[in-house]
Amino acid sequence: MVKYIYGLSVVTILLSIMTSCAAAPRASESLGDGRMITFSVSLELSVRNAEETRDILIEQIRHNNGLILRMTGNFITAQIPSKNLEAFVSNVRSLGNIEDERRTGIDITDQYRDNISRLKSLKLFVIGIWHYLNGQILLVRY
Repeated sequence: MVKYIYGLSVVTILLSIMTSCAAAPRASESLGDGRMITFSVSLELSVRNAEETRDILIEQIRHNNGLILRMTGNFITAQIPSKNLEAFVSNVRSLGNIEDERRTGIDITDQYRDNISRLKSLKLFVIGIWHYLNGQILLVRY
């Protein structure tokens, strides 16, 4: 979207940022009670030079160990580790005028615990199959 302010063209860039939510407690923000929250930040940024700003954003994403998930026109979706999120958002705010900013959080604690439980069960199953194939008797206690 192009706006004209005082005779200058201003381009709006939409940026969607998600924190990493890999299977590790440190990958998303962990609350004091052991809850794990992954955050999503959406920014609508008005800038004078979209191409230059896009290049700066790509460099900032890489600098913050991020990953570009989708990039089309003036829309970028990136994944940034939670420890770098606030610094990244602060840098993005300095690139232009913020037209809209939204931040949401999702509790992923239960999904994480379910995946850990499934992984433990799968490991025990594989160990049992290995012992069976090698003719050994294995007693597993839960």
